Amino acid sequence: MEQFRSECLRETGTTDEQIEQFNSPQSVQASHELQCYMYCMFRLHNVTRPNGELDLIDVYHAIPKQFNSIALKVLAKCNKWTGPIADACERAYSHHRCWKETEPEVSVRNY
Repeated sequence: MEQFRSECLRETGTTDEQIEQFNSPQSVQASHELQCYMYCMFRLHNVTRPNGELDLIDVYHAIPKQFNSIALKVLAKCNKWTGPIADACERAYSHHRCWKETEPEVSVRNY
């Protein structure tokens, strides 16, 4: 995962500080670079379709098994919550934000 992180940081120009701010408990406005970082991470983890949409089945299988029941609930909610968003980066951010707001204690910290 560290290799993906480094690659996405380079690709998007996002900083570690931006990621840390997003992962903090308080709500922050994400820059477009951070949104694209989130999309890059999804893409490198092979959980996106060619059109940039998340493949929910692939996301489910990519999540550690101990979070499967939580993942089902969150993925169903967040898929409805995000709705159709044309920009793949904004869509990825919406999914991350929804996950963070729905299950903050299980939010992925190593992204």
